[in-house]
Amino acid sequence: MISIFYFNKFNKNQLKAKFAEITLAEGTAIRSLVEISGLHLAQEGEDRLTAFLNRLFANEAIIYIGLFKEDRLIYLLSRYEGYFPVAPGQGEFRFLDTPVGKIFEITGRFEGSSTGDRYRLYIGFDYEFLTVFETAAGRNFLVVAGVFALVVLFIIALVIYFDRKFFQK
Repeated sequence: MISIFYFNKFNKNQLKAKFAEITLAEGTAIRSLVEISGLHLAQEGEDRLTAFLNRLFANEAIIYIGLFKEDRLIYLLSRYEGYFPVAPGQGEFRFLDTPVGKIFEITGRFEGSSTGDRYRLYIGFDYEFLTVFETAAGRNFLVVAGVFALVVLFIIALVIYFDRKFFQK
């Protein structure tokens, strides 16, 4: 029974690591697209850039979008009023365990080549499917452990039954 528990835990950790690896690969592609798009849109003006961010925020999986220009927040959209857990000096990708759930954050950087302004864009994605996975994995472990216990009890009952039959003869 203990070996099943550790095997289940090992499998769950392996799957979580694979999820993180896939998410980082997708994040790299998204970051590149956002940086290239941001660069071109910033050249056309901040109105075009913010219109693009508004369309991007229509995606239900995005928790927040924040745009900084020269280290000053100039644009923010959040599913939760004012929620924007950004810390200075962070890397390109972050996994956050927050009160609103798990978030995968991507940071993109680009310059407005005509103005020379430096922009930083933060996009937080809902990563809650990992919690759903962990809950399902825990529930599945309990089901497997329960079935295993029933099988063991059934085998013990059969051994006792046949032992008594044999002893009576």
